[in-house]
Amino acid sequence: MIYLLTMVLCIVAFMQTLRYGQLRELHVYSVIAVNYVVATAAVFGVSGLHTITGTLPMPWHSVAAGAATGALYFTHILITLGCFRTAGVGVTVAVGGCSLIIPAVVGWAVWEESMTVYRWIALVLVPPATWIMRPGNGMRPRLTLVSDALLFANFAAAGLVSTMQKYADVHFFAESKEVFKVSLFGFAAVCSIVFTLLRKLPLRRRDVGVGVVLGLINAASLIFTLLALQVIASVVLFPTSMCLVICINTALSRFLWKERLKPRQYVGIAFAMLIIVLINLPG
Repeated sequence: MIYLLTMVLCIVAFMQTLRYGQLRELHVYSVIAVNYVVATAAVFGVSGLHTITGTLPMPWHSVAAGAATGALYFTHILITLGCFRTAGVGVTVAVGGCSLIIPAVVGWAVWEESMTVYRWIALVLVPPATWIMRPGNGMRPRLTLVSDALLFANFAAAGLVSTMQKYADVHFFAESKEVFKVSLFGFAAVCSIVFTLLRKLPLRRRDVGVGVVLGLINAASLIFTLLALQVIASVVLFPTSMCLVICINTALSRFLWKERLKPRQYVGIAFAMLIIVLINLPG
């Protein structure tokens, strides 16, 4: 439970810090690049890999899986920002919130995790709950085929990231998991640095400051996610954590950024709490 709560707090802190950077009009891609560089250094520093003398063979399977997940991390950011422009923040958040269904169903289908009737009901409630919880962003964009494709890609990429984390938990031993973490953030850092250089984006002091904070939080989030997966099934972990994140983020946005909640969002919070209860009920 400690791992789950710490993971949730890390995700919330990451989102709120990113929100702070957005309000301060920082260069998002520059911040993200710094974030991944710092996250790579952080996970490498705590991994113990620097103390290994080289007698063990390189776990290329872990390197490849980490690189693929790192590419997904960065691609997901690009897709999400594209969804913000074409579909609006509210719709993007609602569709992205449904991504927890993917690792839950894959965990049941591939790794034979227990799915009770209550858990199936909870997953059915996820789409309406996240749609009700979507924030009002003051715009009603006209959805096109491009925006629909981006929304689906956002849903799939977020779900695949969580599924790859479960994959690493199931298939890798301790040292291989550390290699997976370093490879993940390292590849994401390379992708983001190349992207910022090609776009010739500036890097200011406050971009670096926020990026450093995000990187440390991001590293902690991945570490505690993998720790939580060791003791909590993905069919429980991801729905529970996502619903908690949505509820806490909504409350913090109300108190920190003075965002007004609509009546439907209070209903959405109730739905999210119901999902948490159903997911954790014994069969």
